[in-house]
Amino acid sequence: MFDTILENATAASMAAVVYHHAVYPKLAARLGRRSEDATQRPLLRRLPALSIMMPAYNEAGCIAAKIHNIAGQDYPAGQLQILIGCDGCSDATADLARRAAACHPGHDIQVIEFPENRGKIAMLNDLMARATGAVTVLTDVSALLPVNGLSRLAAHFGDERVGAVGAGYRPALETNPGEKAYWDYQRRIKAGESVLGGLIGAHGACYAIQTGAWRPLKADTVNDDFIVPMEIALQGWRTVYDPSIACIELDAATDQADFRRRIRIGEGNAQQLWRLLPKLRLDRPGLAFAFLSGKGLRVAMPFLMAFSLAGAAMAAAGSDLMLMAASMQGAAYGVAAAAWMVPELRRIGTVEALRYLVAGHIASAIGAMRFAFARRRGAWGRVGGGNRNPGAAA
Repeated sequence: MFDTILENATAASMAAVVYHHAVYPKLAARLGRRSEDATQRPLLRRLPALSIMMPAYNEAGCIAAKIHNIAGQDYPAGQLQILIGCDGCSDATADLARRAAACHPGHDIQVIEFPENRGKIAMLNDLMARATGAVTVLTDVSALLPVNGLSRLAAHFGDERVGAVGAGYRPALETNPGEKAYWDYQRRIKAGESVLGGLIGAHGACYAIQTGAWRPLKADTVNDDFIVPMEIALQGWRTVYDPSIACIELDAATDQADFRRRIRIGEGNAQQLWRLLPKLRLDRPGLAFAFLSGKGLRVAMPFLMAFSLAGAAMAAAGSDLMLMAASMQGAAYGVAAAAWMVPELRRIGTVEALRYLVAGHIASAIGAMRFAFARRRGAWGRVGGGNRNPGAAA
């Protein structure tokens, strides 16, 4: 009896693993390829006023380039309000921001310096209270927009039903192949999810919202770039993803920094599941399906993978099928471990992709356990590349 229960539970876990990694991504990618949402935008009768939000902590290396990038957009300067919040920076971020702003006297660029480092969520809540534009664009200091990025984001709001738009993302050129493959995978998934039910989280590099749809974030929010678009979708707005707006990351993260970022994302995924699952709406079945298939299963995935391996190993003595399953899983994890210990193996694309996948699930498990033990969130920490703030997600 126990053997039968174990085999069935193990088979169910393996089926969930295959569905999450193979079936659902292919479904979403196919929908994304068929979608015309990213290329067909409503015609705007008039350009909306935009408020640009840029929370910053110790961004001296990027802040000037970012300000010049926003000021150089093909959007009327008189329609832009640019708010830069310096959150208790210990470097020259604020001074460099003011110097860069002085180069663009025709733009409304406000550098707001806060003496205490409180974290990105507190900064966003403060900055959003100052927003005057009909549409607000939230963007990382470390990511540059294409010259027509703002106008293309704004075009989507020609449809009055749209409440949030996510831009695409490209990692820095020197990013390792595993991470590049991960972001390619994310773009395909998000494009399909946008068609299926809406924007299941934006890239923190850049996304835009109807300013009136904003709701202040709870102080302990981990992934604002997921919570904000989802909360807007749950209000009844349409949310879309436009991967053709390619935001480029300025610098690449080290393996250690990327692992810490993915722990943070894992913590945020667990928090999102806990907070948003009760809010899913029956009248938005596509959104609910995409959320559960993507983010929901992602939280459970490292634990399902561990159970699949352990269950197959325990049942292997009485089942050739379980023996084969245990052997295949053990071999895959062995290759991933070898790639960590022998860097030369990472030059093989398939091996590096496998290593990055397994490392991501380990980080996700750590993050989920951190959330379960209610680790208190607070000030920022620079992790290098991408979202440097513990309160944001990629």
